[in-house]
Amino acid sequence: MEDMRLAIRQSRDVLQSANHDLRDLRVHISSSDTSLREVTQDLNVIQAVVSQVAGELASGLPGVTDEIVNLGWVDGTFIALAAENGDLSTAAATGLPPGATTAILTAINDRLDDLAWTDFMIEDTAADPTTDRLAQWFVGGLAVAPMQTPDGVAGIVCVTSIEPMALSPQRGHLLRTIAQEVTATLERS
Repeated sequence: MEDMRLAIRQSRDVLQSANHDLRDLRVHISSSDTSLREVTQDLNVIQAVVSQVAGELASGLPGVTDEIVNLGWVDGTFIALAAENGDLSTAAATGLPPGATTAILTAINDRLDDLAWTDFMIEDTAADPTTDRLAQWFVGGLAVAPMQTPDGVAGIVCVTSIEPMALSPQRGHLLRTIAQEVTATLERS
């Protein structure tokens, strides 16, 4: 009888351990599934952006900004191109109220000086005194990627969110890739 009790206890411990392992596996699979959906969505947006700028869909830069807004973490976006004197002007925007791009460019102007080397993000515009007034334009966070050419910066791609923005390394890479694709197409044309 004692041997049976011991065997039952050991079997119960093995089953509990197996259940715990299965729960961990379900969590891992769920996380992988979510990551796969996000990557698939990102790839679909990149494909659509390339189609827009390559002329396949003939919408050009407005079509690119329309596609970028399809990313689940983006509420607004714009592309600003540099004039010969270096000033940026909005070429296309989606999901932002009129005047928002000018307000954003004015607020981030000091950071644009270093833009030739890197992209940047402002996670919470309300927490930064230089950008706190952007809340009136429904900009809680923003990220900027330069459109770099061998001759300098041709412009920027900016994405915004209504809430503060958390930009993962994957999303930062995606934004840089979009900026590179737009830049390459503008150079060819």
